[in-house]
Amino acid sequence: MVTTRLGVLVVLIALAASSATTSAQAQTPPATPAATAQDLIRDGTALENAGRHDEALDKYEEARTLGPQLRDAERQVIAQAISRLAARAGLLVISSNVPGGVLVIDGRARGRLPFTTPIHALVGARRLRVVKEGYATFEATIQVRAGESSLVDARLDPLAEAGRLRVELTQGSGGRVVIDGVPLGEAPWEGSLAPGPHVVRSENGDTGSAPTVVVVVRGQTTTIRLATVALGARTRIDVEPVNAGLEIDGVPMGLGSWDGRLPIGEHTARATADGYIAETRIFTVSTDATTGPSIVGLLLAIDRTHPRWRASLPEPARGPWGITLSGGYL
Repeated sequence: MVTTRLGVLVVLIALAASSATTSAQAQTPPATPAATAQDLIRDGTALENAGRHDEALDKYEEARTLGPQLRDAERQVIAQAISRLAARAGLLVISSNVPGGVLVIDGRARGRLPFTTPIHALVGARRLRVVKEGYATFEATIQVRAGESSLVDARLDPLAEAGRLRVELTQGSGGRVVIDGVPLGEAPWEGSLAPGPHVVRSENGDTGSAPTVVVVVRGQTTTIRLATVALGARTRIDVEPVNAGLEIDGVPMGLGSWDGRLPIGEHTARATADGYIAETRIFTVSTDATTGPSIVGLLLAIDRTHPRWRASLPEPARGPWGITLSGGYL
């Protein structure tokens, strides 16, 4: 009888242990599988075709770290891609006193700090921002040179004053909330921001909202409800000089280039900068993404009559009848 009871007790303990293990497995999310060389090469190729050569290099470099796992054909593809793109990008070594900030380069979110390795950025003047809820945004313009590394110390200071913003959708929930170009969470979303105007939009697959300005008031909670519409293919708006202010459909998007998705239809982009002639472009966003992103260029011409240039720009050459023979753009 004792043996029988002992046997039953052993069975009960085994069942309890099995149940606990099953429960723990159910509560623990499965680990995200590591990216394979094929995954990284595919992603790198897609980014390269989209003109995002700096991000493509990051993917190829990550694939190269797989070392012994690579097949000869994969190793050759990666080496050729890195060689092909090396002259188009330099490296940024980013540090910050606060972890968790989102790095934005030329309007594109590149990930959260800290980074374990340097990241690539396209050659030329690049506009950087580091954004974190509850902190003042870090902003800087960095000159990136091919094959060289630039050190950036993105120091974030707590907001001296703040208000709260709540973002809701008129239809459904779960869309990604993007504030000032940075994805901060899913709708409904609420968090602390600096008082003043902010640009808010949402994305959820092929639907989302148009960029909208909302003013955050110190010590108050402001609520905005975004109308959901169909979004078109990705659009990239390149601005020169990089410190030019950009507006899309009258909404100020900040300084420099912008990259993202807009509602299907006609839009207007306008760039302005001190000492330059304002430039406006009307463009159409469609659903066709087969040819890569739609690229809109805003290249501002120097306003030679502006006081900024009077002491630094040479007078243009003139012919015998006072006709200007040459001009210049920046």
